[in-house]
Amino acid sequence: MKFSITDIPQADRLDKVILTAKAVSEGAATDVKIAAEIGFSDRQGRYYRHAAEILGLIKNDRNNATITELGLELVKADTDKKLLILRKAIYKNNFFNAILDFFNSSQRAFSEEEIKRAVLNITDTDAHSTVPRRVKTIISWLSYLDLIVEYDDNYEINANTYSNINLSIQPDGVSNLFEEYLYSSGNKTLQEIKIEDISPNPHNPRLIFDSDDLNDLKKSIDKVGILVPITVYRNKKNFPKTPYILLDGERRWRCAKELAFENIPANVIDEPSDDTQNILYMFNIHHFRKEWALFPTALKLEVVINKLGTDLEKTLSEFTGLTTSTIRRCKILLWYPTIYRDILMEKGGKISTDFFIEIFPIVYRLSTEDEFLFPDGTIKLTNAFIEKFKQQTIVTDVKEFREIRRAMGYYEKTNNFGEFKRLINQFSSDAKIGMEVFASPEIEGEITRKNVMKYISYLNSNLQEINPNLISDLYFVEQLQLLAKNLKELLEKID
Repeated sequence: MKFSITDIPQADRLDKVILTAKAVSEGAATDVKIAAEIGFSDRQGRYYRHAAEILGLIKNDRNNATITELGLELVKADTDKKLLILRKAIYKNNFFNAILDFFNSSQRAFSEEEIKRAVLNITDTDAHSTVPRRVKTIISWLSYLDLIVEYDDNYEINANTYSNINLSIQPDGVSNLFEEYLYSSGNKTLQEIKIEDISPNPHNPRLIFDSDDLNDLKKSIDKVGILVPITVYRNKKNFPKTPYILLDGERRWRCAKELAFENIPANVIDEPSDDTQNILYMFNIHHFRKEWALFPTALKLEVVINKLGTDLEKTLSEFTGLTTSTIRRCKILLWYPTIYRDILMEKGGKISTDFFIEIFPIVYRLSTEDEFLFPDGTIKLTNAFIEKFKQQTIVTDVKEFREIRRAMGYYEKTNNFGEFKRLINQFSSDAKIGMEVFASPEIEGEITRKNVMKYISYLNSNLQEINPNLISDLYFVEQLQLLAKNLKELLEKID
């Protein structure tokens, strides 16, 4: 599918798009009136009206804008709810969904040039002349909504935000896969079953239960009882040695057990046909209610991968209901040698899943080099990173490992990867050496150059179109005069 020029916004500031919806809700129906309300030129008013229309916040008929139900909901919402509404609108928009799929298709960050090429690939030729300008708008919107994050002038998907928005639009919080199974089961009956006759499901990916959440639930159950029956199936196997196995409701069952309940209300349904079906039902029931800890999810996903004989993310997403971004993070954790699985299972441990995900681009890239070959070289390097992080002096935040990623990108780009390997060896073999070993004037110079270019581009794009009245106060004028002076001096030096 090719998108047209009308599918792509050219209004950089989403906060102003919100104000556009507000202005329309208060009667500003034309481009000129919208522009006056948001403080931009008439042409910009047209851009922002079109942007609000793309997101479904307003409708427009021959320069007569009216607010939609979604737009009215946005206007009335608090700040956090506004962001959620806009994220959902972005996710449901076909063009932006294609862009998010692009970001979500790789375990790396993309440059602005790569994003531009991706947009060119999905748009018709009539849109190509404006794509370079509109890519900046795309980046601005996704960054504002925290759907992508910037690192060293590159952009990558924010897995947490993307996963949460994907989960939040699931209908009724429960997938159709389980509903179809539950309501088509020929053996479904509601019964009172003894607590001791039920065992937890061995295939439940939720291996970690939050004690605070359980305590809150237990207090509620102690007051009013079990209002929603659990779901179980009859156990036809020799293990575990109970008549029933849980399929849904382990938290309620645990609380009832701790409260010494004798019986619990339960829907009894047919046994899943095999272990794979059992695991898939567990995924589809629970993950949409409350997202599991990542590594227990990864362990059960590994079983599904082996059973299905594929690790294709879209296929796994269709079967499990997990987002492709969650599946990708699970696959990263499963890539590591198995000796790290105990560390990953430790709840509240110093070495979190975020740690392993953050260092993955480094250890994965080096895992094919002779000095760091997988698995032994990977273990040696990962252990060195763990020790550095445990000290909490050299590396205090997992995001600091991005300094190494930045250096790796620089040395690879300049065809000097051997120097990077030398620095990694130095860093990993000496407990006293910190991140400063990766700092160099060349790298900092390249970063400065990219940042300056980015801001020059931003100024060139916006200064021509901004309403002069917005920047006519003394402070703005002084800053613009200083900018003009500095630019003149710099150009003289370059000449």
